[in-house]
Amino acid sequence: MAAMKIINIVFFMGILSACNHVSVKNDVPAYVVNPTKESRVELEKAVSKALNGIPVTLADDALTKDDRLIIERKQHKDVQGNLIMGLETKRPRQFRLVKNNNQCILIDQANGNRMELSLTVCEALK
Repeated sequence: MAAMKIINIVFFMGILSACNHVSVKNDVPAYVVNPTKESRVELEKAVSKALNGIPVTLADDALTKDDRLIIERKQHKDVQGNLIMGLETKRPRQFRLVKNNNQCILIDQANGNRMELSLTVCEALK
């Protein structure tokens, strides 16, 4: 009886894995269409969450022309405009927007995490 439960769990996990694999194949590069205040807030929250809660400010036209979003750390400067903390050595964080069926999905290129943007309308890049 216990062996049958284990077999069922393994089988079910295999099906889920296969479904997930198939859905990634449906990803097409996308851009945001008709962004709203709500969709912009949703995008900022998704990026902030991916950056462990660091607040971000995005341009109103973020992801409206292409599928790439690059986030650079803010450079701290003194009153004269000189960098306070020196040269930034970390690479910028990159995100990609894809359309998968009717869903807009933001992918964190650093780790492959996928975040559905349910308030965002996107179209496939041409």
